[in-house]
Formats: sequence, C-alpha cells, structure tokens
Amino acid sequence: SSAGLRILEAPAFNCSQEGVLCKVTNPPSCLHESWLWPSNYTPSAPSVVDVGYNFSRDGNGVLVPTLEIEWKVATDASVLFLQGAQLLVLRVTDNQRLCVLFEFKNYLTEQLGPSGTIGRAHV
Repeated sequence: SSAGLRILEAPAFNCSQEGVLCKVTNPPSCLHESWLWPSNYTPSAPSVVDVGYNFSRDGNGVLVPTLEIEWKVATDASVLFLQGAQLLVLRVTDNQRLCVLFEFKNYLTEQLGPSGTIGRAHV
C-alpha cells in the first residue's frame, strides 16, 4: 500500500559517512542472524536519540511525511566493535512495523570521528 511504512527509494538513501561505509536494508524481521550466536563484545546503547519529522518527495514526486532520526554512539571502547545498528519503527494506529538495518562494512577505528566529534547517524 502506498500509505504503508517504507524506506524512500528515491533519492537513493546513503548512510555512509566519513570513515564509515554503510549499507541500509529492510529485512523481513528485526531478528538479525548475529543475535543467535554468543558475542564477546556488545556495544553500548546510544548516548542520545533525537526524533523529528519532515516532508520529502518520494520517487513519484509525491510529498510524504518522513521521520528524521539521529543518534550518537557512546564514546566508550565498545564503538570499536560496532557492526551496525537496527531501527524498528512502529505505527501505533495499526501496529504496522518497519525494520531498518544499518550494516557497517568496516570497523570504526577510533572512538571519535575524524573531526573530533562523537559519531552520529542521521536517517
């Protein structure tokens, strides 16, 4: 349905940032396969999460409401093992869910970004 939750296809979404190669996918479930196996390291929760809204044009030029979500990773050593982030959006009026997976294709090599700031993602 055109009114359903979705990732806008156009313009193409790019989550890569300076020093981070990133790929966005929309898996059918928010249960990532990596959760099924024990891990030696678990990254900390984000230190800040901000959510807002805006309007953007979709691939057909139609103005649609969009969420703007920004988070900052914690500045502890766990960021060095961060492999991605997962976001679950729930529309409470009909319980529709959208899972968005951000896969980092390379490890972060420092706790702070190249400009000396805390790492952030904006979607």
